[in-house]
Amino acid sequence: MTKVHNEPSQADAEDGHVIVDGPGGVAVSLTADAALETSEQIESAAVRAKGQEQMKAVSGVDGTEVLERGRESRR
Repeated sequence: MTKVHNEPSQADAEDGHVIVDGPGGVAVSLTADAALETSEQIESAAVRAKGQEQMKAVSGVDGTEVLERGRESRR
């Protein structure tokens, strides 16, 4: 499994590109369009992850496990 970091990445614009510096030495350069699409995907995933955290805090299982159980029961 990939190491999970608690520090946010830093981003800056340079020469029409977006430079992202993340924890653990992660660095990437994106076009503006790619950066916008990436930011939307990250936001969507972060919202889902927060929901999984809340589900786990309340029920002891995360939302992914609940979805898998639902799929199996429909088979």
